[in-house]
Amino acid sequence: MNPLQNLLIGLQGILWLSNFDVYPTKLFEGAKQRLTIFLTSGTKPESKTFSTTYNRWKPEAREVLIESLTYASTFYDSLLFTFPKTGIPINRTILAKLTNKRRGVFRSDGETPSFYVHRIPYNYVKAFDFVPFFWNEVDGQKKSEDYKPYFLHESAYTKSVLAILNSNVFFWWWYILFEGYHCGKHEIFAFPLGLNAMTTDVKSDLEFLSDQLMESYRKNAKRKSAIYKTTGQVEYDEFYPRLSKPIIDEIDRVLARHYGFTDAELDFIIHYDIKYRMGRDAESDGE
Repeated sequence: MNPLQNLLIGLQGILWLSNFDVYPTKLFEGAKQRLTIFLTSGTKPESKTFSTTYNRWKPEAREVLIESLTYASTFYDSLLFTFPKTGIPINRTILAKLTNKRRGVFRSDGETPSFYVHRIPYNYVKAFDFVPFFWNEVDGQKKSEDYKPYFLHESAYTKSVLAILNSNVFFWWWYILFEGYHCGKHEIFAFPLGLNAMTTDVKSDLEFLSDQLMESYRKNAKRKSAIYKTTGQVEYDEFYPRLSKPIIDEIDRVLARHYGFTDAELDFIIHYDIKYRMGRDAESDGE
């Protein structure tokens, strides 16, 4: 998308970006694609860019979808190659607080992974300090390719980083900055962890909550099975992070101290997109 992005940022005018997810309703039936519609005022002396958030809606809201869009000022992030999907001013203010923190301390490989992250989140980014169960008739028990290993330079921060990756704030950051489908090295390496500024108390609290969350994930997991042409019967553990959200919310309360969020910003993050992240009629968050 970089050539198109360069074209957009080169326009000397007002640019409006309208962003649409595909769940629970697609913008165009038959086209299961996350979409951005952009409009420009043409050549003007001053350049400004405005964006919606990532819009989700139910079929009955289609008739008023366009007229109900809201926009907020945004910008082009040349390091991450993205236009943040702001939509309302609070998204911009929270993002500014994260930007002030130093980015991650990941390394590309190593002997023992620090943790594993599911490559395609839905409503929750799922990170584990254990290998989720996966078995098929061809290969036997193995690690699913959907879970990618990650390695840290500083193993002492493994549990703290694990807690952060499962947090509401990381999901919010990933969802408003990127395409809302893949979560890989490009996205995870870029997150501003700010470990250099993390206090001992914050680190200790995150470690405790990380252990609680892993225990909760295991407790709520369900063993599922399916049949595939290439591998025959497959068995795997499916996880349901929404059942562990009270613990995830506690992680964000700790991170509010780390990032300096106000009470209003913390409340916004904890309840971000909660209608769809906790709704029983939404697509299952289990994988």
